[in-house]
Parts: sequence; structure tokens; C-alpha cells
Amino acid sequence: MDALKSTLDGIAMQLNSLIVIIAIVMGVTALILRYVPLFKEIKNFLLGLAGLGATYVWFQITFM
Repeated sequence: MDALKSTLDGIAMQLNSLIVIIAIVMGVTALILRYVPLFKEIKNFLLGLAGLGATYVWFQITFM
């Protein structure tokens, strides 16, 4: 039972770190894009790319 709890705690910690990394990267991107005059659709696309980039960074940190 302790091994299962340890595994679940590790997974929860990894998911928390993923959420934090995505929030930081998308927040910084949103602050930068606030002052750049672009169409709303382009800004949303760039925010989506920032989220994907943050997920890629988390994957590299966690599994490589």
C-alpha cells in the first residue's frame, strides 16, 4: 500500500509541476502580447503555442 501511495504522490507532484510551468509560460506570454498590436486570433494561437511549448519543456525535464 505504501508503494502505491508513493507512486500516486509522485504522479500528483509531476502534474502540479506541469500546471505551474504552463501557468508561468502562458502568463509571461500574455503579458508580452498585451502590448503587441495583433489580431485576437493570432494572440490566441500564440498562447496555445506557449502552452504546447511549456508541455514540451515539462516533458523534457520529467522524462529525459
